[in-house]
Formats: sequence, C-alpha cells, structure tokens
Amino acid sequence: EYYSYSLMKNQLLLLLFLLMASMTSFAQPLDTLNVYILSEDKSQEGSVSDFKKTIEEEVRTLLANRKIVSFEMDDCHCPALKIKQRFDRVFADDKTDIIIALGAMASAVLAQYPSYPKPAIASIVIDHKLQNIPFTEEGTSGVNNFSYIQSPFSFKKDLDILYRIYPFKNVGIIVPPEFNQIFPNFNEIFNQALDSLNTSFTVIKAQNSASATSSAIPAEVDAAYVMPLFDELGEAEMKQFLDQLADKKLPSVALLGGSMVEIGALAGYESEANLAKIPRRLAIDILKIVDGQNAADLPVKINTFGESIVINMNTVRKVGTYPNWDIVSEAILLNASEVETD
Repeated sequence: EYYSYSLMKNQLLLLLFLLMASMTSFAQPLDTLNVYILSEDKSQEGSVSDFKKTIEEEVRTLLANRKIVSFEMDDCHCPALKIKQRFDRVFADDKTDIIIALGAMASAVLAQYPSYPKPAIASIVIDHKLQNIPFTEEGTSGVNNFSYIQSPFSFKKDLDILYRIYPFKNVGIIVPPEFNQIFPNFNEIFNQALDSLNTSFTVIKAQNSASATSSAIPAEVDAAYVMPLFDELGEAEMKQFLDQLADKKLPSVALLGGSMVEIGALAGYESEANLAKIPRRLAIDILKIVDGQNAADLPVKINTFGESIVINMNTVRKVGTYPNWDIVSEAILLNASEVETD
C-alpha cells in the first residue's frame, strides 16, 4: 500500500513537471514596444531628468509580462522647427510604436499635426482653447491616434489671484521668444482673461539673462506674470530675475506655481504634486493603446489635480503688497515666520 501511494505521488509529480515544461516550450517571447520621448531639457540631472525616469518606471511596471519596453530618449534643447523635424523623422520610422512629447513647447508642436500615422501623446498642454487643440464633449481629443494631458494650470486663475492680491492696471507677461509657436491666439485669450478685470497687458520677451529681461520691462507695467523660461533662464538666473521683480516692487505670479514661488515669485498655484501625477497617466494611456484603444478616445483631463495657492511671504514683505485675509487663509505660506533684520 505504501509502495502504491509512493508510486502515485511520483507519477503525479512527473505529470506536473511535464505539463509545466510543455507550457514553457509553447510560451511566446514578449514583443518589444518602442517608445520615443522627446524632451525639451538637455540636462541629465534635476527635476526633468527625474520626470523622465519616473515615466520609464511607470510604463515598465504597468506593461511587465506583456511587453519589453524600449525607450528612445531624445533631449532637444532647440526651437520649434527642429522639434518638428525630429517628430517627422520618428513618424516616418516604422520601428517607433508610440511618440510622447515631454514639455510645453514639444507638446504644442506635436498637437499641431493635421494627422497622426501612429499613436502620439502630448504630455502637457497648457490650455487647449488657447492652443487651438480639439476637445470633445466626452473630454477627449477626438483626433485619430492623438491624445494629450490638459495641464492643471490656468491663465485666468493665475491672473485673477494676482489681481486679488494687487489690483494691477497693466500686467507684464514674461514669455519665451517663441511664445507664438506655443500659443497661436495668445492676444485673443489674454484679452478675454483680463476683460472682466478692466485691465491691460504688455508682452515682454525673455532675454538670455535675468538683468536683460528685467531691463526690458517698461515703466507702465505694475505687476508680472511669469511663464516657463527653461530655455532662456536657468534656475539661478530665474531666482535672480524674480528677486529683481521684487526689488522693482512688482507683485508676481508664476504659471508653474509652487517651484517658482519657492525661489522668489510672490504667488502661484501648487505644481509639483500635480505634475507628479502625469507620469502615471502617461503610463496608463500607453497601456490602453497597447490594449487596442484609440488615443483619440483617451481622457485628457486629470480630475485629481489640486488647486492650493502658494505664497512666498518673504517676497510679500519685500514688495510691500500684502494679500487679504481671505487669500491668506486658503493659501500655503512659505517663510511665514521669517522676518528680515539687520
């Protein structure tokens, strides 16, 4: 009886072994998914580099055991025309499966294509209305093979909070030299954004230094709205520029919010926590595309973006313009207890 039980046990183990071996022999090798990412940043360190690494990690995690993911990272610190030339190349390359634009300029260039021969995602669109980018009632692009992520940023919200802090008459909008490539109907939208405030704006193109940009601000400007200026001013120069705005007693709000407020802008909406959600959304979008969903039908909004105001109290004290209690009570205050002394 013992011998019979032992024999049956051995036969069962042998059967399981043969079954597993058979399954292994028939297992198909994983296909390779080739993802091209064009980034506007040329540095290998810092927040943008970390952002790229996070995207890789998120995509590999979601597609584990389904695809071998190969990334081509293209860092193009270059004007819009050269960015488009690089997109043209990969659209024509049969080896590339999915294209991602990383950054506001790259996203703006990608979003202007009339058609897309392969799936493409613009990682951050500042404002789909301002940039003439399709947005359907279902909250999608509706464009075959194309999707984007609508940023948490809003020109109108930023200008409204700046006006609540300081009722300006003429706000200087500090823009990159190629701002028309990113925002084709810039004047129309900003006129609409400021119409209810009965104020005006002056466009000031950033120069290649903090001092030159500061000197370009005309005397009639009494507040500043700072756009991203990654190509023109590095972090040290940007901090210097924001300090110079404060020295001129110009209240400032920054489109990129939190990180800019930390280095000297007076106010802005939080940005880091919101931007940190984008890599996961990109990975989910890629997964859905791999599963056969058309990029045209992917949602472009992230509904969990936060809307906290951030205020740098050091800058407030330097400028001499203090937000009212309603704003302070709902804001995150940086350097709230620091008082400058001799």
